[in-house]
Amino acid sequence: MPVPDYIFLKVSVLKKALSILPKKEKDIELLHFHSRTDPYSGETVIIRYRFKNALWYRIDNKRTTESRHILVRPANADEKHIHLTVQGLFRKNKYEIELVDGDAYITELSQN
Repeated sequence: MPVPDYIFLKVSVLKKALSILPKKEKDIELLHFHSRTDPYSGETVIIRYRFKNALWYRIDNKRTTESRHILVRPANADEKHIHLTVQGLFRKNKYEIELVDGDAYITELSQN
C-alpha cells in the first residue's frame, strides 16, 4: 500500500522545524531566486527559490516543500501574478511573483 504524500510532507516539515528550533535567528530570508524558460517547451518557465528558515511554501494554493515551481507563460505578453507564502517557525512571509515575457520577478508583500 503506497504512503500518501501528505505524510512525507509532515515528516519533512517536522525535520526542518527541529533544525530551526535551536537557532537564535528564526527570521525568514530570501537567499536565492532564479527563473528561466524551459528549453524543451517554450511555453513554461521554471522558477527556483530558496529561503532561510522556511518550513514549507504555499504557491497556487498548493502546500509544498519543493524549492522550484513550473509556471505556464502568459499568452500575448500579459502579466501573470502568483502568490507565494513562505511559512517558517512562528513566522510567515508573503511574496508576489510577477511573470512578464518569460522573466519572473519577486516582491515581498508582508511579514508576520
